[in-house]
Amino acid sequence: MKNRAAVFIPYSKTEAMRNKSMKEINEKEKAIIQDNADLIELEKRYDDLPIPYKDRRIIDDYIACILSRQERMESLIYYAGRKDAVSCGR
Repeated sequence: MKNRAAVFIPYSKTEAMRNKSMKEINEKEKAIIQDNADLIELEKRYDDLPIPYKDRRIIDDYIACILSRQERMESLIYYAGRKDAVSCGR
């Protein structure tokens, strides 16, 4: 086995690659396209619900927390997969 130096890709470039991949998935994967359309419809329906402001804020904060966690997980999973791919190529 050859001794290879680790490949270092700057964070900004890796993040740009991740964003490009996410954009392609959102535009090409049929299931994701349908999920995105469903989310738009559900958001419209949610906005029309007669929910008091105080209750809506709690629900909105809950949804924001879920989305924030999902974004962090997506990034970490992407970086872990990238690291694994580089490690396997050594």
